Amino acid sequence: MTTTNLMRELKRLPMDERLAFVEAAVHLVREELAPRPRSAKAATPRSAKRRDLAAAAKKLLPDYAGDRELTAFTSLDAEDFSA
Repeated sequence: MTTTNLMRELKRLPMDERLAFVEAAVHLVREELAPRPRSAKAATPRSAKRRDLAAAAKKLLPDYAGDRELTAFTSLDAEDFSA
C-alpha cells in the first residue's frame, strides 16, 4: 500500500480510529528507535568514545612527531595564564 492510499483510507476512518492508528504507528517507531539492550561486555558510550579518540591520536602521532608547526604552541604549556 502506498502512502497516498494509506492517507486516503485514514481520511475515511472516524477520528478516534485515526488517533488509535497514529498512536500505534508512533509506538512502532519508538520501538525501532529505542536503544537495544547491551550485553555486560559491551562498551559504555564514554569508553567507546575514549577508545575512538585514542585510535585517532595514534593515527596522527606520525604527523605531530614530524611537523614542528603542529606542536609549536606546546612550549607554552608551562605558562600560567590565570593572572
